[in-house]
Amino acid sequence: MAHRVSVPRAWGTFLYLCAKSFRAKRILEMGSGAGISGAYLSAAPTCEALITIEGSAARAALSTETLNALRVPARVLQMDLAAALQLVFTENDAAFDLM
Repeated sequence: MAHRVSVPRAWGTFLYLCAKSFRAKRILEMGSGAGISGAYLSAAPTCEALITIEGSAARAALSTETLNALRVPARVLQMDLAAALQLVFTENDAAFDLM
């Protein structure tokens, strides 16, 4: 499954460079997939927290496994996008550097 839902290396590098350029501390990702894009995003030196949303239970589990293995400071929300966004913005007061 990871090969089907992961970002290619070039796009992962692009995501990393975006997070690094913005000096992103808090990152919100919509669509976790296998957790690879989240790993690239959170590799930015300034990243303190990544919240990633995934509707699919199987993909959310894979993403959690990937991010935990890499010791990424991430929170994977397995839920409907609209509900997740409402929860995230209520809890975090929209304090994200990169979405």
